Amino acid sequence: MARKINRSPRCISDGRDALTVEILSAVGATAISNYNAHEQILAQSEPTESVFVLIEGVVCVSSMLPDGRRQVLGFALPGDLLGAWTFKEHTYCADTLTQVRAYKLATNTLRRVMSHQPALLWAIQSHTKQELALAHEHVAILGRAAAEEKVAWFVLQWRERWELRAGRSDEIPLPMTRSDISDYLGLTIETVSRVFSRFSREGIWRAGLDFVEVIDLGKLTTLARCETSGAVAIPKVHAHLGSR
Repeated sequence: MARKINRSPRCISDGRDALTVEILSAVGATAISNYNAHEQILAQSEPTESVFVLIEGVVCVSSMLPDGRRQVLGFALPGDLLGAWTFKEHTYCADTLTQVRAYKLATNTLRRVMSHQPALLWAIQSHTKQELALAHEHVAILGRAAAEEKVAWFVLQWRERWELRAGRSDEIPLPMTRSDISDYLGLTIETVSRVFSRFSREGIWRAGLDFVEVIDLGKLTTLARCETSGAVAIPKVHAHLGSR
C-alpha cells in the first residue's frame, strides 16, 4: 500500500541498503559529514582528495561548459558515490538540493584499500557501469525532439530511483527546481513548466513545485516511449558486498 511522502531518502542499515561498517572503517570513514541544502560539496577541477558516499538527501551533479552555461548531469541519491576518484581532478560539481549526510573518504585510502579488497573494487566497478548506463540513456533522451517525451522519461526514471531508496509513495518529491530539470533535459524552463502544466490538466499526474504524483502510469510510459523495467535504476555502491 502506498504511504505518505518521504522527502528524505536514506540508506537503511540492514545489510542490503547500507555500506557495511567494516568497509567504511577500512577506508577511513569514521565520521559522517552533514551539509545544508544549497551547499557545494565538490567543485569541478579541484584536486580529487576526497570522495563521498551519500547516505541521506539529494545532490545535483553538474558540469560548467566553456561558455559559462551549466549542464546538469544527474541527481545523486543515497548509496551513490560522488567524486572522480580515478582522476587527479573532479570532473563535475556536486551541490546539495536538500540536507545531506555523507561519508567523506580519502581518495588515496580508497584506492589503497581497493587493491586489497576485491569485493569493494567489484562493487564500485558495478556502480560505475550502472552510472554509465544511465548516462547513455540520458544522452539518447537528449536527442529526442519532443519535450513531452523528455519530461515523461525524467519523471519515470526519477520515480523509480526514488522508490528503490525510500519505498513506494503516492507523491514523489522533486527537490530539484524546474531550472535544474531544464538544464538536465536540454529544454527551457518555460517548456518544462508548460509540459508539467499540460500533464496535470490531462490527468497524467498531479504536480506541485516540489512533488509529483503519477496518476496515469500507462499513458506516461507511452509518452516516454520506454518501459519502467529497472534499467535506469542506479544500484548502490555496496550492492555486491553481501550481507553482514
